[in-house]
Amino acid sequence: MRFMPQSQTQGMTSEELQEAFEKPNDIPETLVLLRDVLGLSDPEIGRALAVNPRSIKRWRTGGAVADEPREAAYDLARVVAQMAELGLQATNVHAWLFRRNRFLGEQRPIDVFAANGFDGVSPAVQAYREGAYD
Repeated sequence: MRFMPQSQTQGMTSEELQEAFEKPNDIPETLVLLRDVLGLSDPEIGRALAVNPRSIKRWRTGGAVADEPREAAYDLARVVAQMAELGLQATNVHAWLFRRNRFLGEQRPIDVFAANGFDGVSPAVQAYREGAYD
């Protein structure tokens, strides 16, 4: 799915959200999706990627991105796609990222992601997949 204007992202189904985040085309598109669809601010994206928020703006407009934050951005998109696959819409994924999580030792998924990447939040994603949140 190509980037859609924010007016078209309101009310996206979880399937559309999953499709948008499964295969982002590049870093600028990924960052725009995180901002406009998921509702993450530049400081929140910077927090997740462990970079200065000013870098996010520069990268979104086409600035060069080092390999490590590039991979982290794609991994964050992968987390969003997996949560959408489980039926969560954008507002719920956003809330999930910022709420303390018992499967992550009462840490917030966004902070665990920043410290340990995709593998760090996998236990919470798996717990959701297995119905532990019901």
